[in-house]
Amino acid sequence: MIKKTLGFMTLLSLAFTLTTASVYAQQGDNSPQWKNRPNHPGNINQQEFQQRRDEFSQRLNLTEEQKTLAKNLRESHQPEMEVFRKKMDAEREKMRSLKQNNASAEEIKAQFEKMRKLHEEANKIREKHMAEFEKILTPEQKAEFEKIKAERKAEMEKRRNENKSQRGQRRMNSN
Repeated sequence: MIKKTLGFMTLLSLAFTLTTASVYAQQGDNSPQWKNRPNHPGNINQQEFQQRRDEFSQRLNLTEEQKTLAKNLRESHQPEMEVFRKKMDAEREKMRSLKQNNASAEEIKAQFEKMRKLHEEANKIREKHMAEFEKILTPEQKAEFEKIKAERKAEMEKRRNENKSQRGQRRMNSN
């Protein structure tokens, strides 16, 4: 039973990957779809990013010393995370190439697994960085920070569900 379930999940995952590849091929677009959405969080400019950072600082009521410490932490973490961004960009490009060149399901699955492991590794480093940031917060600020994280998680989930709904709607319209 477990083997059948795992086999089904693998097949389902592969079908999703191949469907995504065909959608990109039909669109003639090699870039991730979020890059084409102006309201996506990955597409904010520096001014908006600074505005969000300021709102975050105000909401946590950070002192000037804490702001300086947070900035120093952020700057010290940037090179490490940039390495992961570049690795992930390269792996995404490999995946695009595999899909465009009609690679085998095994090759696509292996590439997907590489990307998943890289993503997990980056998340572990982000968690470590987050723990370092939380060390500079007071107990009250930590409580507020937990609220902020919960709100952002809910926002992401809402966007994810909206995107799923939109993808489903596009699929229905294309049939």
